[in-house]
Amino acid sequence: MSIVTAKADYIRKANEVYLNLRSFEEVFSKEAKVITHAKCLLLREESLSDFEVGGIRVRVFQTVNGYDLYFENYVLSIVTYDRQIIDFQMKRVGSF
Repeated sequence: MSIVTAKADYIRKANEVYLNLRSFEEVFSKEAKVITHAKCLLLREESLSDFEVGGIRVRVFQTVNGYDLYFENYVLSIVTYDRQIIDFQMKRVGSF
């Protein structure tokens, strides 16, 4: 492998990593908005219902331990206790 090929490969891979980080940053921002809004709603109300925050439409389904919050291609499962979020997990799902 020549130096030119190695540098080109490095640049291509570095660009791919940068684009992945950019995408992660956007998802993290949306996740933070949804969690913050859900936390505020829980403190003010007894339960959650569908809401919209920052242009993100969130569908809410109650579970045994808390709620599943569906937005875009993600589901954010939150565990609640005494109107507080004590744990959460986010994963990608098919379109909803």
